[in-house]
This record gives sequence, C-alpha cells and structure tokens, in this order.
Amino acid sequence: MGFRVVPLSSGIPPGWRMATCSEFLANRDACLTLMSAWSICACADGKCDGSGYGGKATPGSSHDGIGDVLITNDGGAAPQRTRAGGESRQFKRMGYMVSAAE
Repeated sequence: MGFRVVPLSSGIPPGWRMATCSEFLANRDACLTLMSAWSICACADGKCDGSGYGGKATPGSSHDGIGDVLITNDGGAAPQRTRAGGESRQFKRMGYMVSAAE
C-alpha cells in the first residue's frame, strides 16, 4: 500500500483515493514520514495530524481549512511526498524504516 500527501486543491490522481483514518493509523509511522510535523491532512472519513500534533486521527471531522490530503493507491507504488511547487520526493521502504531516495 503506497501513500502520498498532496494539496487538496490539486485533486486526486487516477489510481489513487483518499486514505481512511484507520489506514493512517495502521500505517502511522510511514505516513508520518510523509507529513511535516505540523501537517493536518484530510482523510476520507476525517483528518490525520502530523507528529507535532501527536500523530492522531480524528474520524468525522470537517475538512474546512485543511490544505493537504493523504491518499493511497492500495499497493505497489513507493510512498511519495509532493512539496510546494509540485516538486516530488520519492520514499523507499527499507525494512522497518522509510528513507528518502533522491
């Protein structure tokens, strides 16, 4: 299962969908590496917070004022974080760690 953090305004690419709060929690460590400490991302059924806010998921919360969305492709692709300006950075899972591959 791959994850990405993308701007909510950019839409969700084909083959991807909004991740759920339970998917965030089941893959919390990998997802938190994609988010800045102070990120708040929309999920299909609520929102998830970066590590600065405790890395929590809040089902049922509004997406008002949230700029990013956590998406998943249900398998295959390496997690990817989209930076401001559209530049991407690929992440590769190595054992229990997620490390950046430039």
